[in-house]
Amino acid sequence: MQSSPSNWYAVRTVLAQVGTALLDGEPAWTYKERITLWAATSVENAVALAEAEAVRYGSEVDATYLGEADAVQLTTGPTSGSEVFSSLRTSLLGPNDYLRQVYGAGEKSDDQGTIRPPENRT
Repeated sequence: MQSSPSNWYAVRTVLAQVGTALLDGEPAWTYKERITLWAATSVENAVALAEAEAVRYGSEVDATYLGEADAVQLTTGPTSGSEVFSSLRTSLLGPNDYLRQVYGAGEKSDDQGTIRPPENRT
């Protein structure tokens, strides 16, 4: 018998769809990152639950789960304003270049979330 869950975890998963959007007339990939909350007995259990849910969700929206899951244990149960996910990365890039490289900062987005690179991108 499994013990009852006593910890909360936030798990980020990444899914992809191809050909659902066009960029400059070409089929483009659309990526969706999701953070879901799980009551689980361990981080491994939370990731397993989140991955199974990501596969189910992907089949409902015609997307593919990419096998990328990151998890963090919440220090307390979720409440309004709780931090549900955090990530630390080390980089030689300065802040502006880092935001542009990792998050596409400075790229233009239309009303449907399609990201287009700026004209003068180097």
